[in-house]
Amino acid sequence: MGKQKSKRKSELKLWASVGWLIIIWIVSSIPSEKFPTQEIFSFDKIAHFGEYLLLALLVNSSFRESKLRGRNIWWLYLILFIIAGLDEYHQRFIPGRTVCIEDYLANASGLAVGLIFFWILYDRSKEPVS
Repeated sequence: MGKQKSKRKSELKLWASVGWLIIIWIVSSIPSEKFPTQEIFSFDKIAHFGEYLLLALLVNSSFRESKLRGRNIWWLYLILFIIAGLDEYHQRFIPGRTVCIEDYLANASGLAVGLIFFWILYDRSKEPVS
């Protein structure tokens, strides 16, 4: 019974990660009448950083519950960095939105901090990252 409960918990964490990614994608698909600001430390950049940091923390939690280790986390994060770039690029096709490299850098920074958290908190205590 304990193993099945652990599996359900792991699946729930995975679906929370996927759900949050879907929410990010939906929100970034909403047309905007306002022109984006190019400030480096604006609320917009903090929001981009925060939404991808939360995604990384959800993924970390899900990954920790799974039996996957080592290089798998690096591949997973590579995919997340690509998704963050695609999320920014697809805004080119949304009315009132533009592609902004600073937004992508904020997204990637959130993911990078999440990866560092994973490496410090989880992976180093279990086994070396290969």
